[in-house]
Amino acid sequence: MEAAGELEPLAHSPEEIDSLLRMAGRRLSDARLEQLSPESRIVNAYQCVLACAKAALRLNDYRVVNGPRQHFLTLETLPATLHAQPAELAYAQSLRRKRNRDEYEGSLDASDSEAEEAAGFAALLLDALKTKLGQSS
Repeated sequence: MEAAGELEPLAHSPEEIDSLLRMAGRRLSDARLEQLSPESRIVNAYQCVLACAKAALRLNDYRVVNGPRQHFLTLETLPATLHAQPAELAYAQSLRRKRNRDEYEGSLDASDSEAEEAAGFAALLLDALKTKLGQSS
């Protein structure tokens, strides 16, 4: 799975995986809060997706080397770690771009339906991670 020095092998710990799983669950809960703005809900859904991608990668005893493409590369491992399909990877990357627009440009405009779609996708990814871990949803 190592790719041009962007991934490095590193043994994971159960505590690390548990922490990422808890974070993903909290972010998903926040993504479902209808009293939050759609933009905040999308950002929380993205953070859930990212935590799932990190946990799945760490379960394979790899991590992305710190750098400006860290989130992009972490998501790019989803096909290998959680068997994400090309359309799912593309959607995860679209959430990353939306989060970046919100974070760095303050220009994310989103609808409630977009926020619901993002939360639904995050929930599916968290379920896939839990299945990989042998946990029920």
